Amino acid sequence: MVPCAAVPQDPAEPSRPTAGAARRHRLIGPLVAGALVVLVSYSGPMLIIIEAARNAGLSDAQAGSWIFTVSVGSGVAGLVLSATLRQPVVVAFSTAGAVLLSTTLGQYRYSDAIGATSWYRSPAWPSGCPRRSGG
Repeated sequence: MVPCAAVPQDPAEPSRPTAGAARRHRLIGPLVAGALVVLVSYSGPMLIIIEAARNAGLSDAQAGSWIFTVSVGSGVAGLVLSATLRQPVVVAFSTAGAVLLSTTLGQYRYSDAIGATSWYRSPAWPSGCPRRSGG
């Protein structure tokens, strides 16, 4: 009896991929799709944020701080939600919100804008929103 390793392989018959190679091949599509989603969801609003910072007259340090906060905040939120929900989640800055900031941020002091954002994002905002009295 001839051992399996000694049996010559027919050159016309293609070799079958191993289980590891097949697994890597199945991951290529989702990885490319995920990278594309991150690129689009990050770059569009980021360009608007840079323009909003320029229109508002923010210093490079202030604009860099804003970009860093949006980037890290979105990344951490995406990781936490993905781990919690056990499915891919991408968190992105709102393009509509960035456009709104681009047109209005220059009308307010930088500290006022940060305070308004902090108040809006606080966990108590939905239940503690002040209501207007009267008509």
